[in-house]
Amino acid sequence: MGKPKACCGCDYAQKCDRQRNRFTKEEEINDIISSAKEMNKFYKCKILNNKESIEIIASALLGKFSKLNKVVDGVTIRDTFNANHDGKTASKDDFSEDLLGIALRNEERNFDFGKIFDYQVPFTKPPIIGPIDLVAVDGVIIKLIELKAPDSVETLLRCILEIYTYYKILIRAKKKFISEYEKDLPQEHEYSFHPLILVGEHSAAGEELSKIEDYHALKILIGKLEAELDEPFEFYVYNYDGDKMLKEGPRDNKDRDRGKRFLCGKFTARVINIFPEENGR
Repeated sequence: MGKPKACCGCDYAQKCDRQRNRFTKEEEINDIISSAKEMNKFYKCKILNNKESIEIIASALLGKFSKLNKVVDGVTIRDTFNANHDGKTASKDDFSEDLLGIALRNEERNFDFGKIFDYQVPFTKPPIIGPIDLVAVDGVIIKLIELKAPDSVETLLRCILEIYTYYKILIRAKKKFISEYEKDLPQEHEYSFHPLILVGEHSAAGEELSKIEDYHALKILIGKLEAELDEPFEFYVYNYDGDKMLKEGPRDNKDRDRGKRFLCGKFTARVINIFPEENGR
């Protein structure tokens, strides 16, 4: 009987699932990365949310950087991306990460990182990867946004590998993606994609961003990923005063059965420059 499979297809599911022992052994991390057979799912691996092991994992990924290029292997891109979302939801929840994303899009305003024009964008078939939480436009730059809830426990490393995976896959269909959003993206422009992380100030990733100088290997990994993509990662932390309660927008009688239209009210985001010494970033 073979070893159980982990989320990324590696042969170290038991190590990934272990709760009582922290990941402190570099050889175990290297084994997990080396044995991962589905790198397009590696961002889902449970070890990435072990805060104590961020630097060890980042160092190991730097040593096996070529493995990250395999995130596009075995992935089929969808024929269409625009699902014609109307900003409404039948969800009975008052708050969730997905609902926050919908509410941000419904605000229809220019945030510091751009104007959001869609949410929960599917891009693979079958939908085993994704969807992209949010997409926004700022001039001729399209932001592919990984959004995390205010109380998310997912690490910054996990967020980075997730949006990196999405970028690497979607960039192969960039022209088609742009063509499907004629209303939001004037077709005469030449656009580029930027990966963007948008996290709550007090989330795990937000706290790690506030102490980014303590994560030397992670910063080097980010720099190497940027060099490979030839595009910068953008990082924003937000404050949300909704107290985990979104405001429901007005609905007329004919819309009453078509779902709620949430708004987010007071939402502010600020950029985090993790490389301030380089051209103001």
